[in-house]
Amino acid sequence: VTGDPSRPRYGEPKNPIPLIKAICQACFDVPKLRNEVYCQVIKQTSNFSEPGSPLNMMHWHLLGALCSSFLPARKFVRFLRFHLRRTIELGDDRSGEDVIQMAQFCLDAIKKTKNRDFPPSTDEVKGIMSGTGLVAKVQCVGGNLIELPISSSTTCGEVIQVVKDKLGLVNCANGFGLFESCGTVDKYLEEKYLVSDVLSKWEKYEAHGINPDGGSWQLVFKLFSFYDACNRGCSW
Repeated sequence: VTGDPSRPRYGEPKNPIPLIKAICQACFDVPKLRNEVYCQVIKQTSNFSEPGSPLNMMHWHLLGALCSSFLPARKFVRFLRFHLRRTIELGDDRSGEDVIQMAQFCLDAIKKTKNRDFPPSTDEVKGIMSGTGLVAKVQCVGGNLIELPISSSTTCGEVIQVVKDKLGLVNCANGFGLFESCGTVDKYLEEKYLVSDVLSKWEKYEAHGINPDGGSWQLVFKLFSFYDACNRGCSW
């Protein structure tokens, strides 16, 4: 082993965010690891001698990140669901309030987990650990900035609907879309895309200095197709 042992390559329990991200990234790089990682984390969160301790919560936060990113094989999903429900049902007799909250978070997450292209970003992991979740900042034409609480499974299409409602555009026949913008880049995001994936991608871009014209990546809500009321079969 080479390198400075005082600076662990993949993080440490005292600073769990890099460690959680590294494990999630490994599961994306090598999907065959996913079932085994789930089994190991379930083992670490079962009958822990000090429930609610920093080490125990690190394991639960890792499980929360996994549940927000991908599911294991079907037979392991049944075991995972049993583990989470059992933890919640035992309540304060065997686990603390923080553990119960994380177990409930995981149980809710696996009901909505979609296939993702990227592991959780730093902000997403922080949101899981704090219980505050993610916030999507959407820039609208005219300078309005709308901040929306989202989950790991929120799609761009769902964000569009919420923004339209906030701006009073629900009954507007024109087409509106969500774009990722940075400098001269202005790319339409398909409604099926997960906002959490977009944020994770941006984090990787910024880590590699991919920010055209020195700008910052942002979500922009704007008109992209105009409905011609005089021609029902035509919109552009």
